[in-house]
Amino acid sequence: MTVTGKIVGEGDEDDPVGGAHIIMQGSFNSPYLTGGVPRQPKMTYETDSLSPDDQEALANPDKAGTFKIVGVNGDSSYDITITHPDYESKTRHVEVGYGEEVIPTIKIGPDHDTCNSDCTNIGNDLCNKECDAVFGSTPHPNCLFYGQSKDIDARQRVAQLCNQKVSGQLVNYTYEKDKDGNSLFVECCKGSPESFKPTTAKISAGFRQDLIRTTRIITYRGKPVKMIIDAFG
Repeated sequence: MTVTGKIVGEGDEDDPVGGAHIIMQGSFNSPYLTGGVPRQPKMTYETDSLSPDDQEALANPDKAGTFKIVGVNGDSSYDITITHPDYESKTRHVEVGYGEEVIPTIKIGPDHDTCNSDCTNIGNDLCNKECDAVFGSTPHPNCLFYGQSKDIDARQRVAQLCNQKVSGQLVNYTYEKDKDGNSLFVECCKGSPESFKPTTAKISAGFRQDLIRTTRIITYRGKPVKMIIDAFG
């Protein structure tokens, strides 16, 4: 298996980032590949993105900032961590099947002492209103609560509601309702307020002797939830 991708600076896809170090670590998805022990053993791959002055990039400028990892195991899950001395670290999750896996372009922001570009603190996943590029006391140039909204009051409201909340947690933006009667929520450090209507998935497979059920506790939108995975042949 081959995994390829590209690293660029935030806000400008024409600004490839060369010399970024990529560590890809993960494990098999199927317990059948690991003697019945899911997600073992850990597998690690490392490489660097091509610098613009690399010979291959000089011959083909589109190659600048790209990386390639050959020999990756299929049917596996990986966390790809990108580090660079001039940029903030970033981690991207990827599922690898049985064909070539092309990862969407990964954008990394400028290095900052306390804030990430997604408005979270460095070192944890908590949103911090002081990271906002306009009204924060420790502004990150790429942190904009509520996106590009020109309404400063609305942006400050979102920042205040999400301050010290886990990135992705849903908070009630307003007690008003949309035209369909749904409350407006904002996904902290992720986007603008939007309607949210809880839904419940119902899946019935009946009794099957080949059914394998795995239950895990995961964090979804800032709260622990039970995830049930059913697999059968």
